[in-house]
Amino acid sequence: MRRPLYAFFLILFLVLGCRLPELNLFKKVVRGDEFDLKMDNSYFAGLGCFESLDCLPQEFKELKDPIGYINKPDDLLGGLTPATILAVAGSALHDDIVIPAVYVKRCLSKVYIRYLIVEDGKMRLIDSLEGLAKQFAPIDSKEEAFSYAMAATGFSAVNDLHRFPQPKFYAETIEETFVKPVDNGYIVHLFNTYLCGCGPHIIPSVDVTVHTDGSIEVSEPVDAFSEPKLDGMCID
Repeated sequence: MRRPLYAFFLILFLVLGCRLPELNLFKKVVRGDEFDLKMDNSYFAGLGCFESLDCLPQEFKELKDPIGYINKPDDLLGGLTPATILAVAGSALHDDIVIPAVYVKRCLSKVYIRYLIVEDGKMRLIDSLEGLAKQFAPIDSKEEAFSYAMAATGFSAVNDLHRFPQPKFYAETIEETFVKPVDNGYIVHLFNTYLCGCGPHIIPSVDVTVHTDGSIEVSEPVDAFSEPKLDGMCID
């Protein structure tokens, strides 16, 4: 009776052994920091800005580098101080035109990200990292560094990898998003989740050092994980 059982467990071991990498049984996910933040979108929503550019004052409709669309900001930007009425102003360009922006997402087209803010009832455009720093520095808390790092780079917080065994991991240890104080600032551990091209879509982790004065440094990306079900997807 023992010999059939040995054969069964040997076959089971061999089958599972082939699948261990995708099952992630030996991968370790380190829990990160989570912040309960909220953005107030009522001002721009009330003007209809998320549906049409008609909400823009005339001077913004006549910009040399026009705004292509206006989106709601992620609630995770709610740690920015001073608290500011804010919206995302994006412009997608398919040629070699370069326009001022806080950051750029690159694929076949380039998406230039700027921000609209409201001060004393008037809209103002932030179109550079220096402008973002002028508005929000000094950066003097973990929550603000967390939000500022995302606003300055477009990278994303990932805090749910420990719940799901489906992603394929590319490192023995994966750290979810965290914020760590360092001299003259904070390190914010984020992920570049912007998908482009054809799969596999490997998501890299990135450390963004946010200095008190609003300047940033971005580390080299490190392959972190991918979602196997997206391997066959091509995104322009």
